[in-house]
Amino acid sequence: MKLFIVCLLFLSGLSGVHCDVQLDQSESVVIKPGGSHKLSCTASGFKFSSYWMNWVRQDPDKRLQWVSRITNDGDITYYNDSFKGRFTISRDNNKNNLYLQMNNLQTEDTAVYYCGRDTWFGADNGFDYWGSGTMVTVTSATLHAPSVFPLRPCCGSSSSDSHVTIGCLSTGFLPAPVDVKWNSGSITSGLKNFPAVLQQSGLFASSSQLTIPLSDWKAKKSFECNVEHKPTSTKVTQKIECQDEPEPEPIKPTVEILQGPCASSESVELLCLITGYAPSEIKVQWLLNGQVTEISPSNSKPCKEENDTFSSRSKVSVPKEDWNSGDSYTCKVTHPASHTKTEASTKKCDDTAITPKVDVLPPSPKDLLVTKEAKVYCVISRMTSTDDLTVQWSRSDGKKALAFDSAPEKAYDGTFTVKSTLKISPGDWENKKQFNCKVVHPDLPSPIEKSIQKSQDPGTEPTITLLPPSDDELRNDFISLICMLKNFRPQDIYVFWKKDGVTLEEDYYMTTTPVLEEEEEGFISFSKLTIARSDWMRGATYSCIAAHNTISQRDIKKNRGK
Repeated sequence: MKLFIVCLLFLSGLSGVHCDVQLDQSESVVIKPGGSHKLSCTASGFKFSSYWMNWVRQDPDKRLQWVSRITNDGDITYYNDSFKGRFTISRDNNKNNLYLQMNNLQTEDTAVYYCGRDTWFGADNGFDYWGSGTMVTVTSATLHAPSVFPLRPCCGSSSSDSHVTIGCLSTGFLPAPVDVKWNSGSITSGLKNFPAVLQQSGLFASSSQLTIPLSDWKAKKSFECNVEHKPTSTKVTQKIECQDEPEPEPIKPTVEILQGPCASSESVELLCLITGYAPSEIKVQWLLNGQVTEISPSNSKPCKEENDTFSSRSKVSVPKEDWNSGDSYTCKVTHPASHTKTEASTKKCDDTAITPKVDVLPPSPKDLLVTKEAKVYCVISRMTSTDDLTVQWSRSDGKKALAFDSAPEKAYDGTFTVKSTLKISPGDWENKKQFNCKVVHPDLPSPIEKSIQKSQDPGTEPTITLLPPSDDELRNDFISLICMLKNFRPQDIYVFWKKDGVTLEEDYYMTTTPVLEEEEEGFISFSKLTIARSDWMRGATYSCIAAHNTISQRDIKKNRGK
C-alpha cells in the first residue's frame, strides 16, 4: 500500500480560509450498530476534477485517523487497512461531489469525518482545504435534546481582573454537536467553545464560555446563550445577567450551655454556645433565677461557618457557693433578624447524670480504595474519667481483632473522649464482615456493644465526564481540566488525579463538596486540575479517579504531536 505523508496541523482552521473555495459536508447523523450511511462532500470555488481527495476522521478522544484517498479521475483508491471492506470512497466530477459509503458501522466508528483536498494535483504532503466535518454517532440509543444550564459568577463577587467569564453547559444530547451562539451570533470575540465529550451514559456534554468586561457585568448588561440541536429540532436560550443575590431568610440561633467540671475549685465556668444563626447580629444576656444579673460575661465575636451561618460563645464564671445553693443560670440570646429570643438554662451539675456515649464509624472511601488501609472506629465520649475503661473488638468471622486506642482528649465540660481504631482489610469490608465494639466503663449500668458492616445498599456509581481545554485556552501557560462527577450516592466520595500513572499532590487540584442535584436521586461534584500547557502539549496522560463504593476511572489524554 502506498504511504502518504499527511500534515494534519490545519485542523483548527478546517474551513473558510479563502471564501472562494468551499467543501460543504452532509449533516450529522445517528446510526444504529450494524447500519450503513453515505457521507457526501460538495466542492466549489476550484476545478474539482484536478485534485485528489481524502477522508479523515477524528474520534471523541481528538485523535486524527486517515481513512481513504481517491485520485482526481476516480480510477485509483487507497484505504487505511482498518477500513478496507467496510468503507468505499467515490466521486462524481460532474456534480463536484465526494462520497464515503460506510457499511457495518460499529460504536468505535463514532467520530467527526472530514473531507480534505490535496495541496495540488497528486501531492502527498498535506491537505490545504478541509470540510467543516460531519459528526457520525453509532449507538443504539435514541435522539436526545440537550439540557442547558447557565454558568455565571456571583454579581457581588470581588475580582482584581477587569473581565469575568460566563458560560453555558449543554448536557445529555445525542448526537453531537450542538451549535452555540451568543446574542444570536452578534458576539464573535471572547468565546471559548469546548468540544463535545461522550459521557458514560452514551450521551454528549459540551460547554461554551464568554469573557466579558467586568464593567458590563456590573452594569447588569444582558447576554443570551443560544443553543441549537438540529437533529432534535431543539432551540434553547438562556439569559445570563448579573443578578443581585436575594437576601437569605434569617435563621434563629441554637443555644446550649456547657458547664465546667464539678471539681474542687472556687468557681464554676458556664459556656453558652450559640450556633447556626444568620445574620450575625445578636444580643446575649445572663439571667440569675430568671432575673438580669450583674455578672459580666466574656463574649466572642461571631465566626462565619462553611454553611454561611454564624457561631459565637459567651462565658461566665460563678462562685462555687452560689452554684451549690441551686441557683439557676440562663443564657438569653436575642436575634433581631429572626425576631426570636432563645434561652438555655442550667443548675448545679449532677455528676452522675453524665453517661458515656459510644459511636462506631465506617472506613473512609480514601482508606478503602486508595491507601488500601481500611479502619473502623469506636468513639467513646462524655466520660468523667477514663479509669477502668475497657474497649474490646470482635469480628463475625472469629478472627483476632487487634486495635489501638488514642490518648484521651479532654473537652471543655471536663469529660473525656477516646477513639479506638481497628485495622481491617478492604476485602473484609467489601465482603460485609461485621465488626463489633464492646465498651465497659464504671459510669455505664451495663456494657454497650455496637456493630458495623458495609450497607446492603451498594449505592449508585458516579458518572464521570472530563472536559478538556479549548483551543483558545491552550494559548495560556497554564490550563485547566474539569472532572464532573454526577448521580452518585451516598455522598461520601474521594477524588484524586494521576499524571502518567503517578498520583498528584492535592495542592494541584480542588474538589467541591458534593451537593444533592435537584430532581435527581444522586449527588454532583466537580474537580478542577491546573496543569502546565507544556505538559499537555508533550502528550502527558491525566486521569480523574473517584473512590466510592465502586471505583470509576476515565483517562483524558493529549496525544503527542497534536
